[in-house]
Amino acid sequence: MKLELCIDVGANYGEFIGSITDLNLKSLAIEANPTLIKYLKKSFENFSYISIINAALLDIEGEKDFYYNPQYSGSGSFSEKTALSGSMNKKQKVLKTKGITTRLDRLIQRELNVNPKHIILKIDAEGYDHLIFSSVLTILGKCKWWRAIIEFSPDSIKKNNLNPQKIWDEYNKFFGCIIKNKIELKKCKNIPFKLSKDYPKNGCDILIGKGIVD
Repeated sequence: MKLELCIDVGANYGEFIGSITDLNLKSLAIEANPTLIKYLKKSFENFSYISIINAALLDIEGEKDFYYNPQYSGSGSFSEKTALSGSMNKKQKVLKTKGITTRLDRLIQRELNVNPKHIILKIDAEGYDHLIFSSVLTILGKCKWWRAIIEFSPDSIKKNNLNPQKIWDEYNKFFGCIIKNKIELKKCKNIPFKLSKDYPKNGCDILIGKGIVD
């Protein structure tokens, strides 16, 4: 099996992409916070196979306000409440920009014009992760092998007036596990496990996927 594509949604400063540069893998580092793009471009300017994309992803194409805190990059969100939660100074205001939203499957097709068969995907989108994941299922459904690392934050999901259990049930359609301290290689290769029936009350990252490594 040869990996073809790594997709990092919510790239922030590029920590995830930066950890796998030795793979020389075609990668899309996608970040909605406009203040981070210059840092991403600077960090990866010598890596021709890494594309930096300033885009706001959802399950629809349109326009939606995006909120971000200049002092705390990790809380950028379509939810103002979520963006505010990252500030230590409760009087500090977050900034707002108009985001042109797109679906991840359409972005991949525009960038690559092919349907990759082996994908690693990371999504960290402050409570909107499941919408982005749902927008790429058409491509993942055609893959022979894929793995997705997805942030699951019940608090952020509730702030967005969404139901954590309903979202958890969608993830539970795939084999997966909760990532605790590190990803075990055996789990990453085959994932012969199912998530728990009830969603975890504390935030966590999950690993889900399809296909096995020969």
